[in-house]
Amino acid sequence: MGLSLSGAPLAIFAQTNPFQGVYTGKSLVLIIGSQPKDYPSRMTVLPDGHSIFITTQVPNAVVTSVITGNLKGNVFEGATRGRINFLSYIWSSNYKIRFVGNEAVIEQVFTPNGPIKGGHRISRIYYRIRS
Repeated sequence: MGLSLSGAPLAIFAQTNPFQGVYTGKSLVLIIGSQPKDYPSRMTVLPDGHSIFITTQVPNAVVTSVITGNLKGNVFEGATRGRINFLSYIWSSNYKIRFVGNEAVIEQVFTPNGPIKGGHRISRIYYRIRS
């Protein structure tokens, strides 16, 4: 009896985010010395409803952004922090992600101190491949 009661809350917690899973799409990346270009990427939505990882495969490297925020209904709003990686800097960005069926529509807003002055909006669609 004790095991079934302790396992029940974990099972309920795992079901709190219906949008959790792995999504695939393309991410726009600016590599210093070249033009911005789309690269294949994966977005992982964690079951806590507060964390999303976007991992992008660029030539000879993998870039990962960690987005923290909140899920309200089918809209996730969050932000990344600027991070220094080896020989590169990832600018902080604000995100608004809308989940519709098996799609995630991402609107990324670059901050004014980023490489694109005055802020910039980029819209992307990712498709769920795993739950």
